[in-house]
Amino acid sequence: MRVSTVFWRAFDKAVTDPFVRHEAVLSSRIEGTLATEEELLLFEVNPSSEAKTPDVREVANYVRALEYGFERMKELPFSLRLIRELHERLLEGVRGVDRRPSSFRTIQNYITEAGAANSGRTLCSTAAY
Repeated sequence: MRVSTVFWRAFDKAVTDPFVRHEAVLSSRIEGTLATEEELLLFEVNPSSEAKTPDVREVANYVRALEYGFERMKELPFSLRLIRELHERLLEGVRGVDRRPSSFRTIQNYITEAGAANSGRTLCSTAAY
């Protein structure tokens, strides 16, 4: 492998990794998961240690799924199959693992503010479950 190739791969990781982790922390909050980027990085340095909360493991799964998706798209087009594979990685070893990983939901999902009554629900498109 040429030095320039190695450099650009390392540069790409150095630039994109912080954004991937930031996105994972923010995206996981939709599911009520609370973890910081610092907790995530500490967990990634020593995954054998138990994280302070299960939420950190969920965020780590977001990172893992994103990174897997980037690699997988080099050989597979964006497809239902890829979405199922990503979803399976998201739920591996965390809450929701009993909710049919890599399967699509058959009922509608509603998003409301925490503690809000059922009135004023916002319909969310069918999500993978």
